[in-house]
Amino acid sequence: MNFTFTQDQLDFQDAISSMLRAEVTADSIRARWQNESGVDSAFMQQAHDLGLNSMLIPESLGGLGLTPVDFILLAEACGEVALPEPLVESDADPRRIAERARADAEAEARVARQRRRETAAANVNA
Repeated sequence: MNFTFTQDQLDFQDAISSMLRAEVTADSIRARWQNESGVDSAFMQQAHDLGLNSMLIPESLGGLGLTPVDFILLAEACGEVALPEPLVESDADPRRIAERARADAEAEARVARQRRRETAAANVNA
């Protein structure tokens, strides 16, 4: 068995580590202490845009569809800079996120069915 990381995984880790080192500095951590939430909203949006908080979610549900091994590399990179945001925690339970995505999809389907019924009823009454 080969237990080494692939070049793609190492490139992923390098890219994430570089971004984190640039964004999570001592000054930026101090700035978090000054705001009410203690979270850098701009950083969290950037992480969300990159898909980091949904990397274990299957692509079919809107995630990146990466593996737990890829997650380990993200967690290591976050620990390296002592990231104070809950990025790793939000990725750690993909089932919860996937369940929420499924519930959202079901709710959207119910709304669409209701709209179709209302349109059909309006056409009958017209």
